[in-house]
Amino acid sequence: MLLKVSDPRLVPDLVEFLTDNDGYVTRLDSDLLEVGFLGSLNDAAQMIETEHHVRTWMASHPDVIVAASEALDSADSPAGVVVRLRAMRDDSR
Repeated sequence: MLLKVSDPRLVPDLVEFLTDNDGYVTRLDSDLLEVGFLGSLNDAAQMIETEHHVRTWMASHPDVIVAASEALDSADSPAGVVVRLRAMRDDSR
């Protein structure tokens, strides 16, 4: 799965978080990552796992927007279905 992060300065922190949680990450550009998780997960399970970890990380980075996609277009930007992830919020307060 490809992730485009709105603030490239926070990419190293996201990479560290994902790799600490059994993710493997390739940095394709200053704000673009290719991410997957260890194990024999199909594409749908990889997407769910990635979204879960990214949303967890975003809870402590609420101003960041991450766009998730399965492919790149000809301009090396996320293509196809692009999901804009937002932080999970605790509405119990």
